[in-house]
Amino acid sequence: MSCFKAVATNDCLTLSELLAGGALATSQALHYALLAAEALRGIHVAGQTHGSISVDAITIAGPGIQLLPASSADRPTDTRSDIFAFGGVLAELLADVTGANHIVGRCLASDPAARRQSIQQVIIELKLLILKDRLRQMRSATDRLESIAVCLAGIVNRLDERPQDDRHEPYWFPGRSGRGWRAAPAGETLAARNECRPALNPATHIYE
Repeated sequence: MSCFKAVATNDCLTLSELLAGGALATSQALHYALLAAEALRGIHVAGQTHGSISVDAITIAGPGIQLLPASSADRPTDTRSDIFAFGGVLAELLADVTGANHIVGRCLASDPAARRQSIQQVIIELKLLILKDRLRQMRSATDRLESIAVCLAGIVNRLDERPQDDRHEPYWFPGRSGRGWRAAPAGETLAARNECRPALNPATHIYE
């Protein structure tokens, strides 16, 4: 029984068509690479091979990946042939992804004995690369937060350095008519300013 799913190509986008629009973001490229590898693993687990895996044979169907059936019925029996072809897919998909060259190289090794012997090995390497990318994103986010914290600390320090007896800075207080501004008269100290502020009526919650 074939484990390939029939795909309506007019409702799906092939990986080739997606890449024609430009390089994908690292996280997106790795996501599609992992989904495609897992789809290929399903074929191998079923005791079959694909035979012509390529960016044109991989379709994006909603949140998942599907593989179009091979055009030729005479498929190779060695799964390492699929792994070699999948290395070509990764070379296109992960061209701009740091650290992907090692995975691609092991898939495209000319000597079958030096090639990855199972697609599961490729999946493990892709998952490690995804983990590294997520850690990199976390470090980048942490660096941005640290920069923001430094900026905020600088603002706080500048506020702390402002004179506390500034006699000319206006302040506002809520009254019956809403919010209003009152300019501190010349010579008024901070303590005097606080003393002349209206008191809060606990019953009405209005400053009077």
